[in-house]
Amino acid sequence: MQSGLNLPKNLCIKEKNKICNSLKNMLYLTWNRGFIMVEKFKVNGFGNEILFTKDGQVYTDIAINGLSITINGNNNKVVIELPANFVNTAIVIDGDNNKFSLKTTKHRTIRHTTFGLEGGSEITVGSGLSVYRDVHVVAKNGKNISIGDECMFAREIMIRNNDGHVILDRTTGELLNAPENIVIGDNVWIGARVMILKGAVVPNGSVVGAMAMVNKKFDEEHVLIAGVPAKVVRTNIEWRREDFAKYMKNNSSSVEG
Repeated sequence: MQSGLNLPKNLCIKEKNKICNSLKNMLYLTWNRGFIMVEKFKVNGFGNEILFTKDGQVYTDIAINGLSITINGNNNKVVIELPANFVNTAIVIDGDNNKFSLKTTKHRTIRHTTFGLEGGSEITVGSGLSVYRDVHVVAKNGKNISIGDECMFAREIMIRNNDGHVILDRTTGELLNAPENIVIGDNVWIGARVMILKGAVVPNGSVVGAMAMVNKKFDEEHVLIAGVPAKVVRTNIEWRREDFAKYMKNNSSSVEG
């Protein structure tokens, strides 16, 4: 997939080269009649859209450093609100009628993360998400994953709305593990090596402790969830992004009092 990226005519060669150098890690560039030809994403199929929005404007002929998008199928849509910051992040779509949407990450960054969609599914991500690294979010079989605003993900997290293989009752033949939607609310902190599985609902303002396995719906907001399988271990909590040292420095008087 190629498109032309116009550069202002009054730019000198040095300025053009500077732009090229800043883009070299994310784009394949060749000169052609004053344009930079940009091979941005791998898209196979028809009716697919990759859109970037900012301040009500829609852009198609840009690419984002640190983000790759691969689409194999038809009538899929990716919408990303700018600014959005990525490091080694991929959106991979297989099949038809899938949708991925991400609101601005603001000043935060999504690192070393894969979003996978297949079978007419949807992943929606709210604003202000930060990801430390090695996170996989997989939506398949027509079921969806929703992530709210201002969430913080640690490392080595798996979020998937399907088990990958079926489990049946031997007597009745009943399917026991059908895919289900996942909902992660606003302002949720997910600790390291957590698994969030089909049917999970994590309420607003909550924390999921390290290595927990969440496989059911929780209703009460502002709770600490931990364990395998996960359960509520504390209620009426709140969390902040600052670490202990910074918190103590900023709140020393209240802590001492």
